Amino acid sequence: MPQNPHLKLPHEAPTQAGWKDIVICWLGVVVVVAMVNAGARWYLNHYTTNHGYMLIREKWQLLRDMNGPVDWLILGDSSGNQGIMPSVFNERFGGKAVNLCTIGDTLAMNDAWMLEEYIQRFGSPKHVVIVHVYDIWWRGVKHEVLAQIPLGWRFWTKVNPRLEFGLVEEATLFMNQYSPFYSEHKTLGHIIRSPELWFDSQFHFEADGFTIVDQARPDLVRSDMQTHIQFTHDHRFNMSHENQTAMDHITTLANRYGFEVFLANSPIYNALTENEDFQRYFKEVQSSLSNWAAKSDRTHYLLREPMGFTEDQMQNADHVIESSAVAYSLRLVEEIARRQAVDR
Repeated sequence: MPQNPHLKLPHEAPTQAGWKDIVICWLGVVVVVAMVNAGARWYLNHYTTNHGYMLIREKWQLLRDMNGPVDWLILGDSSGNQGIMPSVFNERFGGKAVNLCTIGDTLAMNDAWMLEEYIQRFGSPKHVVIVHVYDIWWRGVKHEVLAQIPLGWRFWTKVNPRLEFGLVEEATLFMNQYSPFYSEHKTLGHIIRSPELWFDSQFHFEADGFTIVDQARPDLVRSDMQTHIQFTHDHRFNMSHENQTAMDHITTLANRYGFEVFLANSPIYNALTENEDFQRYFKEVQSSLSNWAAKSDRTHYLLREPMGFTEDQMQNADHVIESSAVAYSLRLVEEIARRQAVDR
């Protein structure tokens, strides 16, 4: 059967590309990819559904926006972010408090870096409060979390205490820091599939840094407890090098500048504290933190026996809702006042 000449495929005759053309082509690709990722980074800085990452960036911005010193600098993880009310400190002690707590995976390293930043800007703080959940102390650096700290490329080599990485880790950190389509592809995918979330971050905290959570989640508290029980059953406690280095550095700063540091355990689900595996693991944490506090007269370990709450007072097994945050904050300020009275 004769072929229809109109069905013939067109014959492409590209010109021969030289090195200059190839370089221009690749540069164009790089520019487009960079622009797309820059746009995604801007968008995620304003509308991400990953509230943990946003919390890191926003608390650092809160620190940068401070125009003067405070009386109480509150550091730590998300249990403190929604568990410590600066207003309670203001009412009990007078002066001004600010809550700069972020998330557990930033480690105590982030506490030390924020403290250094504060000292560089305002001089010695009057008092420092640090609150962490019991299970952050074993953790090491997570590249994807470290990259969210908004201090610029390779900031970890310029801060104190500093971190050192090999070339492969540096490359991973670069991708996590500047390529959200690599580091936050799940978040972007979720947002793309959910148009109602495109311009709604649903994330806010008070001017003093406290985040209000008013909905208890008993079902989540119970399921989260099982995760904690399994974790403590499977592990023995060992303080990570990064956390030990950070806490020792905080002690050095306290001794050098003459301020007090009050470290406290986070709130906890009371049913979890009755589990034998949790009790064993927690005692090991207590011992390590007690040893840290004993190194200086300026470092204090409070609420060694954690303050327990019921499932209808919590969001998960170590995060309280607003009404419980009031009770936890009141207990914490009383413990601090008691310690101050003893030290006088």
